[in-house]
Amino acid sequence: MKNYYQILGLEEGATLDEIKAAYREYVVKFHPDKHNGDNFFKERFQEVQEAYDYLRTHYTESDEFIYNNEEDLSEQSLELSDIEITCSKNEINEGDTITLSWYSAIPCLANIIIDNGYSKKLYDNVGYTGGKSIIVKRIKGEYLTVTLQCYNQNSEVSKTIYVDKIKGTSIDKQFQEDTLIQKELDNSIIYQILQLLSFIGLLGFPIIIIYFSLAGDESRHTSLEHIAIICVGICVGFFIWIVTLGPLPSYFKERIIKKMRDMGKFDKK
Repeated sequence: MKNYYQILGLEEGATLDEIKAAYREYVVKFHPDKHNGDNFFKERFQEVQEAYDYLRTHYTESDEFIYNNEEDLSEQSLELSDIEITCSKNEINEGDTITLSWYSAIPCLANIIIDNGYSKKLYDNVGYTGGKSIIVKRIKGEYLTVTLQCYNQNSEVSKTIYVDKIKGTSIDKQFQEDTLIQKELDNSIIYQILQLLSFIGLLGFPIIIIYFSLAGDESRHTSLEHIAIICVGICVGFFIWIVTLGPLPSYFKERIIKKMRDMGKFDKK
């Protein structure tokens, strides 16, 4: 059998208050949300929860059974320090999935209220210790509000956390970056010249090849032969354009983007 006292860092015979104090310390210390969901801390957290659940329901002093069910414990007054609620993310976008985790050191009834600015969603009687994953479809304002309400016969307490909304979605950021890049390119004379040269090359290379192919051959050609010469001229001209003038505007654009990132005009990737 596990030594539940040892798991909580206690000696056998510890008082109920000592058990509660140790639980509060360890459950925060090993909470997986504070350690990016690391499996080691998940296992320690579960052990701490198991140890506390066992000791608080089988607590004895001088071999005398004192607490044998949660109803006895629920008569204790709740304090704000008895409850805790956390979120798996500090910042979120609309459409993100978050995991809420909560606990109470004293058995009680618990509700979770989520306010996205448009409406409030109530999850009632969720259990005084647990977790829940939800999809945040919409957020009005700068943050999502999550409130844990705990109450029993003698008291009621609540704790609220705020999950910030990421300012500007990825689509918004991409649009802003594209706008800045295009503005920079529009103001660049070099880019305009390269675009013009690229366009001239796209049209000029095939025309020049076709012209010299026909002008240098004095023999008479059928219509199909003319079409074949034109098609070959277009293909060869297009290939020459691809390996010479075609990539120049794109290459210059990439240089501009890199320069803007280095200057901190938008996030580096």
